[in-house]
Amino acid sequence: MLGGQIPVVALTLRHDRLDNFWFAFRHELIHVQKHLKGSHLFIADNLDDKTRSSREQREADNGEREALIPTGEWERSAVRVRPTVENARALADKLRIHPAIVAGRARFEKNDWRLLTRLLGAKGAVRQCFEN
Repeated sequence: MLGGQIPVVALTLRHDRLDNFWFAFRHELIHVQKHLKGSHLFIADNLDDKTRSSREQREADNGEREALIPTGEWERSAVRVRPTVENARALADKLRIHPAIVAGRARFEKNDWRLLTRLLGAKGAVRQCFEN
């Protein structure tokens, strides 16, 4: 940031799931790293907007996807082809990440938001990590 300013990242808990939280948080951190500068000091994302096509949004989405599950690992993983709980846990163990992150990636890639719901944690999984 310029002039010693400290960036602020604000997230909602509307989709109170671990996979969504980590995707959105890392996505916003990539914006802070790559896109906040000069006169461009504010970015408001709407992750429900399926028409997001700006270069900045693509960079943040792709950067986040690569950060925890690199493309090579994803392409070689069994969960990419067969999204089972066992395959998702195996990739999560290999990459030392929470299985919910793998489940979220599988759900996104397959465009099937019913996949692997067992791995996403209890409803309110993120909210319970923060004090009221």
